[in-house]
Formats: sequence, structure tokens, C-alpha cells
Amino acid sequence: MVDKKIFTEDLLKFLKDVLNLCNGNFEKLNYDDEKWPIFFPDGKYKKYETKKIPDYDYFIRNTLKTEIQKLLSYSIITKYLVTPQIKSYNEKILGTDYEVESDFKVVLPLKFILTYINSSKNFSFDKKIFHETTKKFFEFLECPLEDEYVVPLFNFDSDLKQAKKFDGLEVRKISDLEFRIFTNLDEYPNIPAVYKELTDVMSVKVTKNDLLTGYGVAKNKFYVLLESFLLYADGNPQLGTIHRNINNPWIHVSNNFEKDVIKQKTLKFQKKEYKEILKIFNSLKQIDFSKKENKFLDIAIRRFSSALARTDSVDQFIDLMISLEALYGGGERGEITTKLSYRLATLVAKNEKEREDYWEFTKKMYSLRSGIVHGSKENIMPDESLEKIIKLVRKSIHLYLKLANSYSGGGKITTICDDIDAGLVNKEKLKLLKSKLK
Repeated sequence: MVDKKIFTEDLLKFLKDVLNLCNGNFEKLNYDDEKWPIFFPDGKYKKYETKKIPDYDYFIRNTLKTEIQKLLSYSIITKYLVTPQIKSYNEKILGTDYEVESDFKVVLPLKFILTYINSSKNFSFDKKIFHETTKKFFEFLECPLEDEYVVPLFNFDSDLKQAKKFDGLEVRKISDLEFRIFTNLDEYPNIPAVYKELTDVMSVKVTKNDLLTGYGVAKNKFYVLLESFLLYADGNPQLGTIHRNINNPWIHVSNNFEKDVIKQKTLKFQKKEYKEILKIFNSLKQIDFSKKENKFLDIAIRRFSSALARTDSVDQFIDLMISLEALYGGGERGEITTKLSYRLATLVAKNEKEREDYWEFTKKMYSLRSGIVHGSKENIMPDESLEKIIKLVRKSIHLYLKLANSYSGGGKITTICDDIDAGLVNKEKLKLLKSKLK
């Protein structure tokens, strides 16, 4: 067990020794031209400015590396870094069969110095920055297997001032550094239009013993939250490339899940809506979609998400109708148009007027769907009809998320649809069904 007080004292001695070296070799420090973003007051990209930035990384890890490693204080620090946690990190990066001793205990002291200097922006000693850097260093050493995954959230805007948490995930404003890395601004200053409206990101921390499985865990968590937004409000937010550890000065940086993103309708998220979206998020988390009994709901949600991501209105329409079929098409064999229209109207409508309207509308839309699929009707989809279907599918999924936890077993969808059918002719049974939606 490391004595943090003694370790801190040794880190302080090491830092001061290195700062003396830096001040004695200041003339060897090089500067790079770097492009950094400037944003409008609403957080959207305005332009970039070119800054002369000291290349502290090369200065410490190359120019002064040999001199630093000759310091007695450096050799003392490396002895602290022979720990089970660092061994686990070595195995994560190199695998359990590595034959050569890794250089992580050699590199980490240099990263400690770099983290301090990047915060202080000079080679003078600052007590507050030293303690902040030391605190972050100790946090990493206690859990070096923890990775942070960050993903840009396109077609999305918020009025957030502080991050909002969703069971380990966060939605927050993008930082200058993240924007610069996501856009590769130094190499490609003429950024695509979709990036010019990028203002928010999602992030999550995942602890794994390898470099591969964490991406899958992070991706799945991101998509649950993304679906929560899709099920709450109009708009089509999309995830960009998932990046790992771009804000972490100590460990491996990489990205994965490259994908193209197109400009579509922006979802506006206001902080006052946080609790409602959190309810949807928690409902999605409570359902085990790997179970066969919940497959119908998984299909409905996936098709709804797919519809919103499409640019062709007819393709959107077909996906939305498949989503409705997954929700309302269960039970005994029968004419699908009748089943969909009666069941949707019974479950979703709040009064008799809405019930008749939804019944007529659903019949009309399913007839149109059949005509398009079989080539007997023109592929024209009125915007107002599409918007209405989106609202009905979204509302239906909300209701089924509540019902799914009130039913169980392999025939869940059949039982739910049978109960809706019973509610058509029996008001008491309909009242009982609606009570499960509260």
C-alpha cells in the first residue's frame, strides 16, 4: 500500500527538479502552429484562430527525456509505479503474454510533468496546480483500467450549462479540445457543415481488462440514451465517431466506430425536460431486449429509429408501418388493417373523437403502405401524414414500454393484443388495461 503523503512529497521534489531543468533549457522549446475553434454565443462553430503553442510534449519526452531520467527523484517515482494496478494496465495494453518489460512506469512520470505544465502554461511552480495534478494522478493509479468514451451528438442542441447524468452517462457541451480532435481541425480547416452546428457530446466511463470490449459496452449505452431522446421529441440526433480517452492525459487514446453523419432535423433538448427523458431512459434499461418475449418491442424501437434516420419519406413511412405492425399485429390470425386500426385507436386515443380519427387514419395509412409495397400506388407521402404517423408510433412505444413490465412470458405480445381486443367490447377491461399505463 502506497503512502500517499510520502508519494506526494516525492512527486513535489521530482516536479521541482524537472522545472529547474526546463528553465535551464528554455531556448530548446519549440512552438507549433495549431488551429483552435472559436464559437458563437450559442455554442456553434464560428471560425478558427491559429495559435503559437509550445510543444511541451516533444520538449519533455524527447529533448529533456534523458536528463530527466538521470534524476534521482525520477528513479524514486518509478519505484512507486510497480503496482498490481499498473501490471493490470500493462496486460490490457500488451496482453498477458508480453515478454519485454513495458515502459509505462517509465512514461507515467513524464506524463505527470506534462499534465502539470499543460495546466500551468509555464515552468514556474504553482501549489494549487500541483495538488490538482497529483489528485488526478492518484485517481488514475487507483483505477487505470477505466476508459472514458466520448461521442459527438449531431443534429442535437441543448440549453445545458452543466452536464446531465443518465446512470453513468453524461450529456454536456463539447469542449474546445474535443471539437478540435473530432474535426481534425489542423489538417482539415474547411470542416463539413454538419460539424458547424455540433454543440453537445455524450460520455461514459467503462472499466474493462482489454482494449476491445469497452467500445461495445459504450456504444450500447450511448444508443439507449439516443433512443430515449428519439422517443421523447421530434428530431433525428445521430452519433458520430466514438473516441476513447481524449481527455485523459495518462492513457491510450484511440477512436472507433467511424460513420458518416448527414444534416437532418435538430432535436432541441431543454434542461427542464431532463426528468421526462430520464423516465424513458430508465424504462428502456429495465427491459431485457435479449429475451424473445420482448423482441416485438425491440423491432418497433429499431424501426422507429431507422425511420427517423432515413432521408426518403417513403422509406420512412414503410419503417414506421413495420413498427406499428410489430406492436399491434400480434394475436390470432386476422386481417391486419382491421387489427392495427382498432388496437391503435383503442390504446392511444384519449376520447371518442380521437378514437375515430386514429381508426380512420390508420386504415388509410395501411392501405397506402400495401399499395406502395405492391406497386399499385404512387410513392408519394404527404408531410402532414408522415408527421402524424411519427407521433402515433412514438406514443405507442411509450405505452408499450409501460405495458411490457406488466406482462411476462413468451406470449407477451399476444396477451397484450388480446387485452386490447377485450377492451374494445368491455369498458371494464379497457379501464383495467389503461390502469397499467399509469
